[in-house]
Amino acid sequence: MTKQDFHCFHCTKPLNPSNVSADRIDNKKGHIDGNIVISCVECNVARKDMSLHAFKRKKLMEFNADRLVWSIDEEEKDIYHKMKANIAGGPSIIFHRFAKRDETYIRVSNKLCKKIIGYDANALYLWALGNVMPCGRLTTIGPYESILDDNVNDKLFGFLECDIETPEHLKEYFSEMCPIFKNIEIDPSNRELIGDHMYDYNMFQGGRAKKSKKLIGSYFGQMILIHTPLLKWYIDHGLKVKHVYSFIKAAKFRPFKDFCEDVSNARREGDENVSNVSKILLEELDNCGSQELKDALFDETLDVKLLKKLLPSTIGHIF
Repeated sequence: MTKQDFHCFHCTKPLNPSNVSADRIDNKKGHIDGNIVISCVECNVARKDMSLHAFKRKKLMEFNADRLVWSIDEEEKDIYHKMKANIAGGPSIIFHRFAKRDETYIRVSNKLCKKIIGYDANALYLWALGNVMPCGRLTTIGPYESILDDNVNDKLFGFLECDIETPEHLKEYFSEMCPIFKNIEIDPSNRELIGDHMYDYNMFQGGRAKKSKKLIGSYFGQMILIHTPLLKWYIDHGLKVKHVYSFIKAAKFRPFKDFCEDVSNARREGDENVSNVSKILLEELDNCGSQELKDALFDETLDVKLLKKLLPSTIGHIF
């Protein structure tokens, strides 16, 4: 009992005098020392002749059904093929083909470009991993009258298969970045489809580009599978769902929450260690009289090349 912390061996339910029982590991043997685990009466009865490990796994699945990421098996192959066909990939978008300081202008305005700044989200993937994900057993549900209202009110979680489009009055608003991403076959000989710039470029290259599937931004999607939080964003921003075909229901859970917290804490510890190194070096080198060195040590970027130049040769090898 104490080894199991007064919990059922199979389902981990707390045990008390009214539900405790002794379950045999090998049902072909008796209730002898080394062949007994303590379980609740319910599990003892339900196990029957199932092996100990198989039954424990079954109870583990039942207890964590809403928190596990399930593989899609033969029973749900239609869901698998539907989800696989709707994987679009990650867009890499060129918002402006060429920019030069004091020469080009910002969009179509008369504002002269003064700076070109690049930003990097150093924990974007980690943030995405930490969000809620579709878990548990996936099931398909047919459309019903209030399904879109339920999605807007956060009563649904999963994927909605639907037709969606951007109203005419919002196309200018989304012109810089179309809201729907999808894979379609692109014909490079169709000027209307690919635009004047890419058509002229292809002709300049001798028309080498051939028909192929490409990831594009679009104003509409037909029979497209959309994650419910994203669909809610679309509806909140004015897009219209024209038809709903089906809904794939999933459980909402954060399976990688602990992992993300561990990584974030490790990064913070690393930052603290760098800060400590700077302080120690500052104390050791206080007599060198170099203000430039002191400034470099407290610089958040901690430029290693600069420190090598500023530090005395006797300790420069540290870096």
